[in-house]
Amino acid sequence: MPKPKTHNSNDTHDSPTVDAAFLNRLVREELDRSNKYFELAQSQMKDDREYFKYLYKIAVGFLFVLVVVIGGFLYASVNEMQRDLRAGARAAVKQELDNVHAQVQDRLDKEFNNDNIANLISNTAKEAAKEHTSEEIEGRIHSEITKAVETQTPILQKAVEDQTKDAIKTIEPAIKNAVNNSTQTQIKEVVDPIQSQMKAYGDLIKMGNFVILARNDNRRAFDYLVKFALDDKSDSQNSDLRTLADSTVNTIISEKLSALREKAGLKEQQTPETLKKMMLDNNPLNRATALENYPENDKTILPTLIEIIKSDNSISVLSLAVYRFDRLTNQSFVFWKSQDLLDWWDKNKASYS
Repeated sequence: MPKPKTHNSNDTHDSPTVDAAFLNRLVREELDRSNKYFELAQSQMKDDREYFKYLYKIAVGFLFVLVVVIGGFLYASVNEMQRDLRAGARAAVKQELDNVHAQVQDRLDKEFNNDNIANLISNTAKEAAKEHTSEEIEGRIHSEITKAVETQTPILQKAVEDQTKDAIKTIEPAIKNAVNNSTQTQIKEVVDPIQSQMKAYGDLIKMGNFVILARNDNRRAFDYLVKFALDDKSDSQNSDLRTLADSTVNTIISEKLSALREKAGLKEQQTPETLKKMMLDNNPLNRATALENYPENDKTILPTLIEIIKSDNSISVLSLAVYRFDRLTNQSFVFWKSQDLLDWWDKNKASYS
């Protein structure tokens, strides 16, 4: 990995006398350079935003079509399953009714075969034979038998209804459980892949947002990408996302280490205390300028550098702070592993008090 360009405090140059026009031209050139950097960053952000909007529209359209197709499939499957269950229920009820009818028929056969019915018919026939002809006897017998059957009909109907209800109550829970279990299984088989795909799309969009922020000098987004690229504990992480994070981190590191950034000048000489205050300015360009123009061998800046390394949100300012820290402490830390630097400082800061 290339090392950053160092600033040697021993290299001195004779500063030529310049007039106001020359200074104005230098200021304008610096402002134009900053504006170009800003316009380039805006253009990159706009292109990345449009690209991810395009991906999002494709994902939403695909999911809509997938949900419609799956919904139609589920509707047809549930209807077919309900038809099969209803057919099964009808067959079970028919079987129970057939059993009841067989029991009723058996009971009728037994009633007609027992002595009561036989005695009734015999007595009726004897009494009628005394006073009536054979036709009258037959009519009387038929009438008595009809009355006996009509007397038993409500009892038989109630027995059929009771046994039918009992049969339905017995098989109803089994039918409900079969319907619920089958429906839940089919829904789970369809929904689980959709949820997994939605999570993958969400992770891709989230990673894209962090990439855009990191490419635009956002420290927090850069730290997230570094942690994601180096974390190999989870085998379930999407390899494409890890590749994207790793590629972005390497690109940013290369840009920061290989860029030959000119040292920004100050309009007038500033004291070390003034420069320390500038390092807390809201503008990252002012913070970077203060770091570059601070006296080379003044180690009183070390605590300030530590605070910048802990919390500054600009990658450019972070890289400059780590560079100045390494120069003052003769260390070789890198800005994308700033936690190693902070741990070392906690153990050795007493030596620089």
